[in-house]
Amino acid sequence: MFLFLQIKGKKAPFLIDLLLNKKGRIPKLIKKYIKVPVIKNNLLFLYNLRNKIVHKGFTIKPEHGWICKKGIGTLSYVFQHPFIDNYSKEYLFLLTHQFLLITNEISGFDLIDILKWFEHFNQLPEFKKEKFVIKSKKDLDEFVFSNLEITKEEKQKILKS
Repeated sequence: MFLFLQIKGKKAPFLIDLLLNKKGRIPKLIKKYIKVPVIKNNLLFLYNLRNKIVHKGFTIKPEHGWICKKGIGTLSYVFQHPFIDNYSKEYLFLLTHQFLLITNEISGFDLIDILKWFEHFNQLPEFKKEKFVIKSKKDLDEFVFSNLEITKEEKQKILKS
């Protein structure tokens, strides 16, 4: 059967799950294959949010557009997985960045906010500034995932809209 479907190597376990777990398969696949808790929780929330939008007519307010950016960041992490070929990865990377560039262009870039953050940063003692220094892959992951996580408060904001 795998020869007929032309399934190779790393794709086989994922595709077997797709064939066997039809009902509720997406949450099961997320829970099984996504190991990083922030990414797993974000994907499960985004999947439930997507179902509310598609099946129950739920809408998101324009001021909650940040959820799209967090969703794109979450999916960008998944798109780096080895089962996606390099051509598809490049396409997804370019598509993601086009969206982010367009949203930044439309919403504008507030230099005053950057200046305020820079002033705040300069007032911090040296030991607190040290937490912003990225020295390892673990530091980078912690920094990225801390900003990418869709918090309980953010989930409530979206669901109450």
